[in-house]
Amino acid sequence: MELGERFGVDARDRDVRKRFSQLSERDVQDLTAIRSFMEQNVDAIVESFYEHILTFDPVREKMGGETVISRLQRTQKEYLLDLVRGDYGEDYFERRLHVGVVHERIGLAPKWYLGAYPVFFHEIVRRLQSRFWLGSKLSLRRYTRTLTALVRIVFIDAQLSIETYVGALTEKIAQSVTSISTAMQELRSSSRHSAEQAESAAAEASEALRAVDDGTSVVLQALEGMGHLRGSMDQIASEMRRLNDQTAQIKRVTEVVGGLAEETNLLALNAKVEAVRAGAQGAAFTVIATRIRDLADESRSSVGEINNIVQSIQQAADDAVQTVDNGARTVDDEVAHVEGAGAAFQDLANSVRSLSESVQGISMNMEQQAAAIADVVGTMDELDHVSSREGADEFV
Repeated sequence: MELGERFGVDARDRDVRKRFSQLSERDVQDLTAIRSFMEQNVDAIVESFYEHILTFDPVREKMGGETVISRLQRTQKEYLLDLVRGDYGEDYFERRLHVGVVHERIGLAPKWYLGAYPVFFHEIVRRLQSRFWLGSKLSLRRYTRTLTALVRIVFIDAQLSIETYVGALTEKIAQSVTSISTAMQELRSSSRHSAEQAESAAAEASEALRAVDDGTSVVLQALEGMGHLRGSMDQIASEMRRLNDQTAQIKRVTEVVGGLAEETNLLALNAKVEAVRAGAQGAAFTVIATRIRDLADESRSSVGEINNIVQSIQQAADDAVQTVDNGARTVDDEVAHVEGAGAAFQDLANSVRSLSESVQGISMNMEQQAAAIADVVGTMDELDHVSSREGADEFV
């Protein structure tokens, strides 16, 4: 794309610029009239010009080494000769637009290249004075017209340079804005996706927290149930021990009864012996003694059976107490395990709760960040629209 097309400098615009600056055909004639003068003095003008501007470090740094400076001096000579060739059409404007683009590309600020115009203009004017004999009115008028024509064409050049400088810079800004806007669009999409993920993670964390709380509740209920079971087993063990004590008392009573039966049996035996000795007179007493002995034998037999039953009850009670004690120890062990699980669940619940709060905080921050990015994207889009819409002529 030609620079004229790129910056909107077409035939109509060129004509408007010339008419606005009052560059007339007479001016063109006056400029071409000093063509030979310019060819004769261009080397000296450029040499003096560069001798001055190279005393400024920022300008020297932009121009580089001697090879580059030599090439720039040749370009400057061609530029000055172009001023007085009289052809100020499309090609001329294209070359002048190129100057501004180059200045922007190498980073030569307007204060340097616009400030250079009066420097080389002074070198031209100083040498022009020797061409015209200013003692006559005719020479003075021609000199004045020539200077006026030079001012007009130089200011047209300055317009084009600054417009293309600003235009090229604006294009770079627009490209940067577009790149930033694109990146921000991607970031907005990414942040929105991250916000959605954070929100989903927050929901999952909340669900996990509810599940952990439910698990903790179940563990606590199990602990409560085991506590009740432990209490019931302790009560059963206590009752079985009390039963064991009571059977022991029964056994002691039966032992006493057994002893009494044994003694009664001995007494009955002795009574029978005495009745036999008494003869007929002790016959009735013999019958009674025999009956007493039979009752004593039955009592002793019953006491034996009772002792066997009591012993069986005691053994069963001892076994039951042992079983209950073993069950109680098992319950205690399980309670310890469940309590450990409960503590682990509680720690897990605390961790999940902290995680849930953190995720919710991240989700909120991501939503705020997404909103902020959306605002930035809107601003960048607006800036992109403005920078792409503004023409270089709007900066003059």
